[in-house]
Amino acid sequence: MLEWISRFMSGRYGFDRLGQALAILSAICMIFAGLFGSKVMTAIAYIAAIWCIYRILSKKIVYRVNENRKFNELCAKTSAFMKRDRKTYRYFRCTRCKKTIKVPKGRGKIMIVCPHCRNEFIKKT
Repeated sequence: MLEWISRFMSGRYGFDRLGQALAILSAICMIFAGLFGSKVMTAIAYIAAIWCIYRILSKKIVYRVNENRKFNELCAKTSAFMKRDRKTYRYFRCTRCKKTIKVPKGRGKIMIVCPHCRNEFIKKT
């Protein structure tokens, strides 16, 4: 039996972080669908589960690696955004290069110089 499974799974992509997130999303949606009887949650749960199984069994490894890389980048950006110290700093985007600039709060109107492109703009902190 194990020999058949190993032969079947050879050349397949397998389980990664995006697959794990899809499996967790599917389980959570199934729990909520069972508690509240929501057909929308049931549909989301089935779609996430089918997508997870499709990714695990896929032989298009390059596509699955790229999907997982993009998911990991999105997770990294989200966690960096959540860790910002919003009590003592304000965050602005440069008008030219669109980079995020961290400025101390409570300084009134100040001229901000972008460290990346040296663009100058005035904002209230």
